[in-house]
Amino acid sequence: MHGILPAAGQAMRLRRLPKFLLPSDGEATTLIERHIQGMEEFCDIIWLPVRADLVQLVHDLQLGEKVIPVPLTTKTMTETVLRVADISGSDEFLLGMPDTAFVGQDPYHQLNSGVKKAALSLALWKTAPSQVGKVGSVEIRGDKIIGSVDKSFEHSHPHHWGAMSFNRSFIDFLDTEMPHIGYGIRKCIEAKLSIDFFISTGQYFDCGTFSEYQRYINCIV
Repeated sequence: MHGILPAAGQAMRLRRLPKFLLPSDGEATTLIERHIQGMEEFCDIIWLPVRADLVQLVHDLQLGEKVIPVPLTTKTMTETVLRVADISGSDEFLLGMPDTAFVGQDPYHQLNSGVKKAALSLALWKTAPSQVGKVGSVEIRGDKIIGSVDKSFEHSHPHHWGAMSFNRSFIDFLDTEMPHIGYGIRKCIEAKLSIDFFISTGQYFDCGTFSEYQRYINCIV
């Protein structure tokens, strides 16, 4: 199992400040360190694609021997993931978004188990009112995911995905023009690819906007 924490974006919503370096507690533990702590038990390597100008800063954090920074310039998150998959020798991947935060249940243990059962495994959270239209929404019927829509106010469902694990069967459904790999979920549904999921008992925060980061800080203080 290899981990992927795609952090090569331009961070335009926060004036190019690297969102994955936002502090998450009184000890100034960064968001990226929280994800690494959750992944490292299950991953032999954790790939950290970042902008070239941030590589030295990432090295200075001393994130551990398993973490490999990769300088990349890409147009989409999906392109970043595909580039990493090309250089990785693994068939299974654990993916988190390093500008997000979890409170309560950590999803990576369940995702590690989920990829053993299905080509794609999703960690889901109940969508807060302030998150409607801002997250990747999924439709559940019984024990199956039957629909997926990205950032839609009109067609939002009660739950959204926030982390995933997958094998190379899922990668075959991705292309570099997809803004992020969540767009591959619908293609998997249409192709009847096996999808596992679980609903987290914790809370999920997309800290890519100041309002959501503020909501996260207010939750933990």
